[in-house]
Parts: sequence; C-alpha cells; structure tokens
Amino acid sequence: MNPNDVAITNCDLEPVHIPGRIQSFGALIAFDTQTMCISYRSENITSLFPDIDQEVLGTSVENFAGNSTFAHAVRGALGLPTVTLTRETIGTFKIGQRLADVSISIQHNIAIVELEPVESTAISGYLTPIARLKSTLLNLQSHQDLDRLLNSATQALRRMTGFDRVMAYQFLEDDSGEVIAEARSPGVEAYLGLRYPASDIPKQVRELMIRVPFRAFGNVDDPHAGIVAADPQLPPLDLSMTHLRGVSPIHIQYLKNMGVTSTMNLSIIVHGKLWGLFAFHHYHPNHLNANERSLCELFGHFASLEIQQQIERECLSQDRRIKSMVQTLRDSEPSSLASCIEDNAEILLKSMGAQGVCLITDEQVNHSGEVPTDSMIRRLAEIAKDDVLSLNSLRGIELKANESDTQIGSHIAGALMYRLNSKNDSWIAFFRNSVEKEIRWAGNKQKTVEHGPKGPRLLPRSSFAEYCETVEGQSESWSRDDHKTAAAIQMTLRELSYSNAGELAAELQRTNEHQNLLINELNHRVRNIITLVRSIARQTSTHIQSLPQYITNFEKRLMALATAHNLIGGSGMQWANLRHILNIELKAYRSAYTDAITIDGPNVALASDVVPIMTLVIHELATNAVKHGALSKHGKTLKVSWTLDSGGLRLVWEEKVDRITSPPQQINFGLTLIQQALPSECDGECQLDFQPDGMIAKFWLPQQSVQKLSDTQAQQSHEFPDEIQPAHQQADMPSLKPLRALILEDKSILAMEMQSMLELLGFTDILVLSKINPELHDQQFKMIEVAILDIDLGKGHNSFAFAEHLQRLGVPFIFVSGFDETFDYPEIFQTVPRLLKPVSVNDLKRTITQVTRTSQ
Repeated sequence: MNPNDVAITNCDLEPVHIPGRIQSFGALIAFDTQTMCISYRSENITSLFPDIDQEVLGTSVENFAGNSTFAHAVRGALGLPTVTLTRETIGTFKIGQRLADVSISIQHNIAIVELEPVESTAISGYLTPIARLKSTLLNLQSHQDLDRLLNSATQALRRMTGFDRVMAYQFLEDDSGEVIAEARSPGVEAYLGLRYPASDIPKQVRELMIRVPFRAFGNVDDPHAGIVAADPQLPPLDLSMTHLRGVSPIHIQYLKNMGVTSTMNLSIIVHGKLWGLFAFHHYHPNHLNANERSLCELFGHFASLEIQQQIERECLSQDRRIKSMVQTLRDSEPSSLASCIEDNAEILLKSMGAQGVCLITDEQVNHSGEVPTDSMIRRLAEIAKDDVLSLNSLRGIELKANESDTQIGSHIAGALMYRLNSKNDSWIAFFRNSVEKEIRWAGNKQKTVEHGPKGPRLLPRSSFAEYCETVEGQSESWSRDDHKTAAAIQMTLRELSYSNAGELAAELQRTNEHQNLLINELNHRVRNIITLVRSIARQTSTHIQSLPQYITNFEKRLMALATAHNLIGGSGMQWANLRHILNIELKAYRSAYTDAITIDGPNVALASDVVPIMTLVIHELATNAVKHGALSKHGKTLKVSWTLDSGGLRLVWEEKVDRITSPPQQINFGLTLIQQALPSECDGECQLDFQPDGMIAKFWLPQQSVQKLSDTQAQQSHEFPDEIQPAHQQADMPSLKPLRALILEDKSILAMEMQSMLELLGFTDILVLSKINPELHDQQFKMIEVAILDIDLGKGHNSFAFAEHLQRLGVPFIFVSGFDETFDYPEIFQTVPRLLKPVSVNDLKRTITQVTRTSQ
C-alpha cells in the first residue's frame, strides 16, 4: 500500500472522541448513572473551583459541592429523553462559592457534567444575542436562493460571534470541500473559492460532526487539562458530546500553520448527511460563553433546515423541468426512437448540458451534435458493466489499432450512457466536451508523511498560500440531477419503444368523456371568471384611499382580464400569443419609451387556463414599473425576454432605474398576485430579485402551459375593446362568532377572495390550501370548525376524497363550485350544502350558520 494511503488511514483511525484531556476554560466530573458515584474528574477542577477541597472521585454526586439544588437538577436531567442523544444545558449553579454554567451528556451509561465558571448572573448579556438571533433567523427566511442564503448566514454569524472570518464550506463528491460563501473583517485575506482536500477532515471526524454539529476551540495555546479516573482499569472517557473535548495536536498544528488562534465549526446537515459546515477563524483568542455557544448551535440547526428546504425547492424545480421535457418527448409523436432523438435533439442537449447525443442499436448509431466515432461509442457500450456508464474522461479507453485520439475527437471527454433494452443492447448516450478547469487549493494538497511509533501519519500543510491546479482532458462532472434527467429520458424512450394496441380505443373513450363534460366545464369556467372579476374588485379596494383611485385601478385590472379572454382563440385548443399579451399591456408606453422597452423571444402561445392569470401578472408588473420602476420618471430600461426551457417557458422581466431603490416594505395585492399566482395555479415558478438599481422577475411555466407557434399562427392578431364600464356595489358585511376555518381552493385569487369574505364575517384563524397537504395531521383538521371546499382542484383532481375524510372526522364542510346543479355528486354528499360561484357574503354566512349549528 502507498505510504500516503497508510498515513490517511492512520489519521482516520485517530481516536478524537477520547483525547484524554479537555480545554481549560471548564472542568468536568463523570459518574455512573446507576450508582451516581463519581468515577472521573478533570485535573483542573480544584483550580477552577477552589472551594471543592476534597477528592471527589468515589463520592456521590449528591454530596458534590454540598449543593442539593445542583444534585436535584442533575437527577432531573437524567430523565430527559434526549440526554443520551445530545448535550443538555441544566442551568447556572453554585459550585462551592463560585457560579458555573452546567451541562450534561451521557455516553455508555456514564454521565458527563461540564462545569464552566461564570463571573455574573446578569441576564442583559444573554438577551442581547437572543435578540440578534431572532432578527437573523427572520432574515434567513427571506432569501430565495442558496447563494444569498449562505452569504446572509456567514455575515450574520460573524456579527453574532465577532470572528475575523466565517466561511460556508460545501463538501464535494470526492469529499474535498470548497468555500462557497465568506464574511470577513477588513484586511483579512479572502478564502472564497478555495478548495481543501478531503484529508483535512478525517473520516471519523466527519462522522462525529453529524452526531455533534458544534465544535469550538478558543485558543491554540490552551494548556488543556488531563482526566483522572478512579480506577486505572476504567476505559478512556468518551467526550464526543462535550464542548470541553480536547483538541488533537495535529489539528492544533494545522491551525498554527494557518495563523489561526481560535476556531469554531457548525455542521450543515441535510437529510441526515454532512453537506458542509460553517467554519470560523480568529487571529486572537476568542472564547464564547455558554449562552453564546448555545445560540450558535441553534442558528446552525435552523440554517441547516433552511438550506435543506432550498435544496428541496431546487430539486422540485428540476423535477418540474424534467416532467415538462419528458412530456415534450411524448407529445412529439415520433415514428421511431431515432426520429425522437433527432427531432428533440436541442431540448435533450440543453436539459443534459451536453454537446452530443446518440441512440445506439444493433443496426446503427444515430447521433446529433458532437459525438465520438461510432466505433468508440460501441466500445463504450461494450465496457459498460451495468445499465449505466458515467465517465468524465475518455482517456485510457482501449482503441483499435487504426484509430487515434484525433479521430475520436480529443475535445470530447465526458460520456453518460443509459441502457434502453438489454435484448438488443440499445443505449441512449450523452457526450460533453472537455473543459480546462483551474482548481484553487488552499496550499499544496500534497502533504508530508511522518513516520513515528504509530506508523506513517500526514503532517498538516505548512503553507496555505493559494495553489492552482489545472485539470485538462475532463468534462464537467455528471451530477445527480444529470443522472435523474437521463433516467427520466431512459424511461420515456422505453415507453415509446413499445406499441400500445389499445391506444386508439382509449383515445376514443377519452374523447367521448370529454364531450360529455363540455357543458359542465363551460359553466364551471364562466362562474370562475365571474368570481375572479369580483375578487379583483374586492382586492383592489385594499390600501385604496379614494373612490376615483379605486375606479381607475379596478378598471385597468378588468381590462387586463378582458384582454386575456379576447386573446384566447376560438379553436378547440384555445391558445394566446404571448407577444400579443405583452404588446397590448405595454402599448400605452411604447411610444413614450421607444428605446427603453425591449421585447424579445420566440413565437409561443399560452394555454387558455394560464392566459388570464399571466395577463394579470404582466399587468401588475407594468403598473409597478410605471409607479416605481423602468416606466417611471427614474426609469432607464425595461427588457422582457423569454426562452424555451425544458419544454416549458422561462420569462424574465428586467427593469433598470437611475437611482438606488430598496425592496417594498408593504406586500399589497399586486405583489402578492405576482409572487403566488403562477406557482399556485399553473405549477410554475416565480422569483423576485429587488436590486439597488432595479428589479428582476423570473417566471417559469411547464410544458403543458406552452405551445410553439408557426410563423402563420404568430401573425394572427386579436381585437381588444377600448373601454369597459365597471360596476361596483358595496355589500353588507355581517359578522359571525369567530370560528376556525379551512379553505381548499386551487385558484390563488379565488382563495384570497374567499379568505377576505370570511374575514368580513369575523373569522381570524383561517387555513388556506391550494391542494391536499399530506403533512397535516388529523388533529389539525379536527380543530377546524368549518371547511370551504372547491370541488375541482385542477388536473383531473377533486376534493371528494378529502371531504369524505373530513366527514369521518366530524368536521362540517361546504362545497363551492362552478358546476351547476346538474353535476353528478357522489351519493354520500347529497345532503352537503353547495354554493355556486360567485358566492355572496350573505349566502356564505347563511350556509356556515347552517352547517355549524347542525354539527353542534
């Protein structure tokens, strides 16, 4: 075995959990949980607590320090269900004549009590970091992407702790780590972007970092204190869970070589695995007290959850794109798999971030883009041992005698192949070109090996000056998302490769069912439109100070809605040109801002169910731009662009202004509509980024909401009415006894309208759902005193199963729907009250009174 490998193995075996010593800022005792007899103590216990003048080994915890309150608290802590899993803080007690912060943990039936002297019990210093933590946690929740979240977290941690440098450090697939966010004091060297080798953090340390996410070391010159056992035969004390745990001499030398005097780590744990860590450096001693360390631990747990949620949001976003892309493949109706690859090559390559794609069968290799020679491709299929082959470099692949690297294409480096059919050995393969990468290491990653009595060991690097390594002949690595996308493509192509004899009959049956539902669907849609109009009327009144202002705002929104429906074509498909929607909404400003407004994108249309809400979103964006943004007196440019993305549509609305702006302080109806409408109703996405010189809004719609247009279709125009006369009548606002209510409505604006009506009736505790949330438990549903359920939840789903569940729980509910009385309700719901959209406040009050009185 290579000496370096042996050295790494030896470092991985270092028993860091039993160092036999502790940091000197505190002392400890340890006792058997059965006998309560103290069997270990630190050497410094009498120096820190001079009033403990007797030998404590062999004595009972009950007699320790002559403090019955302390003993009572320790016994109480032993009953905590979490004490064997984590370090628990007990409180502040007198140990002799000196106050100490006390904590406890249990390892192998041995309870370890840490005693940290404190000079005062004044609470002002404790509340201050809590206040800082509260505002910091709220700030973390406001970020929408991982980079900004990590940058905010590092800045907040540096303010909380006073460390010179705080880094967010992410572990990569090879266990090396990279600094991806950093906050530092002025004059401190930047480490952002530097990479650290996997050997910097041994395997057993990584495992301990999952169990104990917090670790602090206040001074590299700390003398440490040894641990004395009552019996020399007792095993070394496991200090895994303690804050006092001594530091490995190798790690101390590592810190000194780096010039760091004190350090701290907070693990970032995602789905139970070590994703990364927050690393703290200070160039002077910096010891945090017990309360400050506890707050940092709490912050670390919260930050891990926020990071996990953001990663899950990004995975969900990726899943949406995969679903949209897969639907595009299915809808292309290819005559063969080869034609499917050829017709959809562009979307396949973009989805995979590849430069070439090919289909490999017994007969031939069909390819698009940049790929190796056919013989090299077949050679790759031959060496694949499983159904998947993933390579970042094609170097070393054995070639035929008459071939060379040049013939293969030396610029092609990466290959990802998924088997489609084992019988004919068919594959789908993606290829990436080589990318010259420069990796910035924090010092030369090659370490010195020292031979000693325990075998070879790696010595810490003596220099952390930046060391650049150039990597050639490799492609970008195939990520987990790449594999997920390729697997989805594999499954889709497998489905397309098998004929379905009953497909025609099934399609005819679907057509007949569709015809039977046409009238009901028409009624449902019309009633939803009417309800949508009334919701706009009500929501427009929020924050409006005068009747003329209300009339103007309502009229504009109503005209935007009319635009949407006039743009929907008369054919069965009913699609509206996106460019026409934008042109109409921005028509009033194009003449005044000819050079400032740019609209650019391919010819696409939006589905009929998306058009109204998308038109309202664009209208609100334009209105905001006139008031505060690119179309105001301080405006510079407005650029609206869109591209096809994973079969769906990505639209970017970008405004620039000539002054420094700040994010809005009040969330009004318009901003709420922009942020929530597309994600809630269209399975889309929205991201708003308020910048000092403007605002960027990014939207994404899935494949089923978007259709490419031919040149002929794109040239079609639509008429738009010049004026709409709104009519508004103030309804009575009766009140009910406050109740807890639930609203189930897939249309966000209609849900907002129903919520407003319930608030008018006196409701203050309202839960709003756009779909069934499996994370809610029956106990939460039982607290609901009335539920308002929309029948049609979109995409073929309805609320009947949920209603039946509420019925079993004894929760009264009301159906609200655009379907009229001819709709065929299940037999068990024949007596359930039903309200037709649009719902009046008086009808809602009367029906709620009816169902709540009946249920009592």
